[in-house]
Amino acid sequence: MRYFSDRIIVMNKGKIEEMGVADDIYEKPQTAYTRRLIEAIPRVG
Repeated sequence: MRYFSDRIIVMNKGKIEEMGVADDIYEKPQTAYTRRLIEAIPRVG
Protein backbone atom coordinates (compact mmCIF):
# COMPACT_ATOMS: atom_id res chain seq x y z
CA MET A 1 0.00 0.00 0.00
CA ARG A 2 2.77 2.43 0.80
CA TYR A 3 4.07 2.23 -2.78
CA PHE A 4 0.72 2.90 -4.48
CA SER A 5 -0.55 5.96 -2.69
CA ASP A 6 0.54 8.83 -0.45
CA ARG A 7 -2.63 8.68 1.65
CA ILE A 8 -4.87 5.73 2.44
CA ILE A 9 -8.14 4.87 4.15
CA VAL A 10 -8.53 1.53 5.93
CA MET A 11 -12.13 0.34 5.97
CA ASN A 12 -13.76 -2.52 7.86
CA LYS A 13 -17.32 -3.57 7.02
CA GLY A 14 -18.00 -0.25 5.32
CA LYS A 15 -16.70 1.91 8.18
CA ILE A 16 -13.45 3.85 8.27
CA GLU A 17 -10.97 2.33 10.72
CA GLU A 18 -8.29 4.95 10.09
CA MET A 19 -7.00 7.28 7.42
CA GLY A 20 -3.88 9.29 6.84
CA VAL A 21 -0.42 9.30 5.29
CA ALA A 22 0.40 5.81 4.03
CA ASP A 23 3.85 5.69 5.66
CA ASP A 24 2.40 6.73 9.03
CA ILE A 25 -0.30 4.08 8.93
CA TYR A 26 2.13 1.41 7.74
CA GLU A 27 4.72 2.22 10.42
CA LYS A 28 2.34 3.02 13.34
CA PRO A 29 -1.13 1.54 12.78
CA GLN A 30 -3.64 2.86 15.31
CA THR A 31 -6.14 -0.02 15.27
CA ALA A 32 -5.86 -3.77 15.78
CA TYR A 33 -7.64 -4.33 12.46
CA THR A 34 -5.05 -2.30 10.54
CA ARG A 35 -2.21 -4.10 12.37
CA ARG A 36 -3.66 -7.47 11.31
CA LEU A 37 -3.94 -6.31 7.70
CA ILE A 38 -0.32 -5.14 7.66
CA GLU A 39 0.89 -8.37 9.30
CA ALA A 40 -0.85 -10.32 6.52
CA ILE A 41 1.24 -8.64 3.78
CA PRO A 42 3.69 -11.21 2.36
CA ARG A 43 7.32 -10.25 2.96
CA VAL A 44 9.81 -10.61 0.13
CA GLY A 45 13.37 -11.56 0.88
